[in-house]
Amino acid sequence: MNFLKKHGYRLFGLIMLLIVALFSNRIINDDNKSLIKNKALTTCIVTSVDYFPRGLGFYVSYELKLNSILLKNRKTLTIEKSELNKVNSILLGQSMPLVYDKTDSDNNQIILSMKDCIEYNVDVDYETEIILLRLDSMLVK
Repeated sequence: MNFLKKHGYRLFGLIMLLIVALFSNRIINDDNKSLIKNKALTTCIVTSVDYFPRGLGFYVSYELKLNSILLKNRKTLTIEKSELNKVNSILLGQSMPLVYDKTDSDNNQIILSMKDCIEYNVDVDYETEIILLRLDSMLVK
């Protein structure tokens, strides 16, 4: 009983954090399954590459037009901060493949690695493959 009085709030906080993490993971998995099931392929334009201040990597922002609607999104790319200029020169303004859910176009993913190609079963042209291989070589493992 003394343990609960002393650590009850911490234990409650830990349980709530665990519940939120499990719920968030399920939502992400559901979105990913829906994206794979209802997949459509298009291209997007990389509009900016910005260093992620609270961690390792970059935000790669991109936009595309679907059915006359401009969609904007971003993806985190885990690459060392020292590679910012290189990543910018590779990606900025580049047209990249993108998969989106035909039933929910807000559910979309830019293809930024060969792993993404495999996960979403996307074939890319030679030029795009070279870009992806260059980015893969910089990824933090």
